[in-house]
Amino acid sequence: MKEEDSFPFKVGEIIESKYNTDGYRGSWFKSEIVKISSRNGGEVWCALKYPDYPDEKLTWTKAYQFTPFLDKDSKQKIKELMLRPVFPLVVQRCNYNQNMYLGSTVAVVDDEWKTGDLVDWWKDGCFWECQIIEILDKENVKVELPKRPIGEGNGSPYIAASRDLRPSLKWCPKYGWRVPSKVKPYERSCVLLLNVQAEPSYAVKIDPDTMTEPGVAVTKHGEEAGPYQLFVAWQSLEKNKEKSKWMMYKEYQSMGRI
Repeated sequence: MKEEDSFPFKVGEIIESKYNTDGYRGSWFKSEIVKISSRNGGEVWCALKYPDYPDEKLTWTKAYQFTPFLDKDSKQKIKELMLRPVFPLVVQRCNYNQNMYLGSTVAVVDDEWKTGDLVDWWKDGCFWECQIIEILDKENVKVELPKRPIGEGNGSPYIAASRDLRPSLKWCPKYGWRVPSKVKPYERSCVLLLNVQAEPSYAVKIDPDTMTEPGVAVTKHGEEAGPYQLFVAWQSLEKNKEKSKWMMYKEYQSMGRI
């Protein structure tokens, strides 16, 4: 299948675009698609403008690019879509109310950032993929960027304001928004991603005894519970101070099991 046949975006859409060019590797910019062109037998190229950089000229970007690897001898070549939709709404767990976000995709984050969290850092008009390596105080953390060629990390950490962080997420046309899988043991999942149903059924209850395996939990009607129903049940358990249930849910989601 040619790239142009499966390309999911249209002219005029506001999106985020990623860069693998020197100096900007691992960064995401708010962009608008101005033109779409097919070149070299079906390769998709997009002309982008940047709302946060109004004086910047249009930039032509190859939509699908090979992912860089730390291992230069790796023969594995995977193409990555360098564009994705506008980031979901981020809500702190303490402020989440499902009635306010019906029909939306919501990223629910812990009330406080923790060491190991995979985050995006807003700096210089774009978001940089990074990881929290130290909590300095309530307002500041220390972050580290991925090493080259994946990111612009050079081994030196940066100090970032907590208010300038959002959770890292992955997106692809087939599965939509996903929680990134943990690659290293010290990486931590700090977000619960919800596709909130337009008409949630509050009558559906889940037997807590089935909740030890979130991916196979069932409703009282014998049906497999969806992520929203699981979250409602988890929220109920959380009120009973079973906080390990919340962590287990996020852990399974990061593994792709729910």
